[in-house]
Amino acid sequence: FSKIKKYLDPVNKSLKNELIEQNYEWASTLSWESQAKKLLDEHILLENLEYKGMYNWTNDVPFGHKKYFLEVIDYFNNNYVKVRNGKTIKILEVGTYAGISLINIVKLIPNSIGFGIDKWSNYIENCNNNKTVEMLNNMDELKVEASFYKNIDISGLKDRIQGVKGDSYEVLFEMMKENKMFDFIYVDGSHLSFDCYSDLMISWRLLDKGGILAIDDYLYNMEGDVVDSPFQAINHFLKKHNKEIKILHKGYRVFLQKSTF
Repeated sequence: FSKIKKYLDPVNKSLKNELIEQNYEWASTLSWESQAKKLLDEHILLENLEYKGMYNWTNDVPFGHKKYFLEVIDYFNNNYVKVRNGKTIKILEVGTYAGISLINIVKLIPNSIGFGIDKWSNYIENCNNNKTVEMLNNMDELKVEASFYKNIDISGLKDRIQGVKGDSYEVLFEMMKENKMFDFIYVDGSHLSFDCYSDLMISWRLLDKGGILAIDDYLYNMEGDVVDSPFQAINHFLKKHNKEIKILHKGYRVFLQKSTF
C-alpha cells in the first residue's frame, strides 16, 4: 500500500494522470493483430539472442517507457548525427550485461560503433528484486560475457561493437586519461549511489558537446536507503551541471543533451 499511496495523494495528481495515460495507451495497442505480431517478434528475438534473464528498455521495461528512448534516439539522429557529415558516431554503454541494449542502440544510430563496459563477474548489490540479485550473484555461472559476444556475432555487429572488461570507474578513468570522447553514453551500471555518481561524473567528461547522456533507473528504490539507490546521486549530478544540460526527458530514465557552449 505504501508504494501506491503517493499516487492516491491529491498533491500528486500529475503522477496519477501519467499512469492513467500510460494505461490508456497500453490498452489501445491490444488488438489481436498487434498482440500476434508482438509475440512473433519476441519469439524470433528470444530464439536468437541470449538475455540471461536481464530485460531492459528494448522489452519496454518498465512498461510505457521504451517510446521515450526511441524518441531521444530519433532526436539524436535528426539533430546531431545528420550534421556530422558521415562522421563515425561513438556510443558507450556502462553496464552492458549481455549486450542487448547496446546492440539495439547501434542498430538505430547510423554510422555508429559501440563500446560496452562490464565486469562480467559476480556482483553483490542490495536490491529489492530477488531475481536480479540472483543473476548478479551468478554472472560467472551464467557465462554472461560469452553471451555478450555471441549476441554481437548473431546480430552481425562484430565489427561495430567492442566489449571492455573491467570496473566502470577504472575503465572510464583510463578513457578520460586517454582523452577519448563519445557522442552517446548510456549509464546503466551499479545502483549504489556512490558508484552511480562516479559513473556519471566521468561519463559527462567523456561526452562530446551536443551529445546525449542517458541515465537508467533514476526512480529505482528512490524511497529506500540513499546508499542503495541512484536517485539522490542523479539529483546531485543534475544540480551540479544544471547550466550545461538540456533535459530531453525525465522519468524512470533521464535523457540529457550536453550544451554546445
